[in-house]
Amino acid sequence: MLAVSAASAQDAVQAPASDVPAEPSVQEGACDTHPFSMQITVENVREASGTITVDVHDDDPAKFLKSGGKLARIRVPAVQGETQFCITVPKAGIYALAVYHDRNGNTKLDKTWIGLPSEPFGLSNNPPRRLAMPKHKDSAFEVNGPRTPVFIDLGK
Repeated sequence: MLAVSAASAQDAVQAPASDVPAEPSVQEGACDTHPFSMQITVENVREASGTITVDVHDDDPAKFLKSGGKLARIRVPAVQGETQFCITVPKAGIYALAVYHDRNGNTKLDKTWIGLPSEPFGLSNNPPRRLAMPKHKDSAFEVNGPRTPVFIDLGK
């Protein structure tokens, strides 16, 4: 389980406490107690409404950004400017994150009439935006200890 720790932990999605999570999650104090975690900073959050939604992917490029391909989906309250939280993972390895600001809180990424996202979104490593779907290798990063820093810019 993945665990998430937010600045305001009572606002974050809570996961059962355990020594080693079985899948990604958010938990109060998680970064301080688990050996493998990501310290997430989502930058350029334009307003403190809705949630920041994070899909956690593993090292399988074939499942990256595909329906049913994520390890976990985590939601934390949006904080204007920067939203920070921690996600613990069950083991060291390669991960990739897809993030969007669900401004209206309807639990989905809203899209325009031509199918493009109408809400701010970003990926780990902040790869350049193109018309094609991003590749796993452009967003992948290694977690091999606690508090691996990950910055995602929603302003691009």
